Amino acid sequence: MPTRAPTCSWRPSVASDVTGTRDQIIDGLTGCLVPPGDIPALRGALAALVKDPERAAAMGRAGRERVEREFSAPVVVPRLVDLLNRAIARGRRR
Repeated sequence: MPTRAPTCSWRPSVASDVTGTRDQIIDGLTGCLVPPGDIPALRGALAALVKDPERAAAMGRAGRERVEREFSAPVVVPRLVDLLNRAIARGRRR
């Protein structure tokens, strides 16, 4: 499942701390990052959120707000258009 999917659903994300997820999850704020392959750490992160539903809800809210602020279409589309225009302009100069 994409790491943004839980945050879009107002849920905290729990994922391996690898490239890509670090860009999407802020450890301790929007979810929990655990070392890759560390099953006890994964179990502990999930258990901590189950035991503290208020913290889980706060992380879910923070994640949703971050997705809306940084990854929503009104934000991403202009960035993509700008990137494509710059690439086209560079291609014309060659």
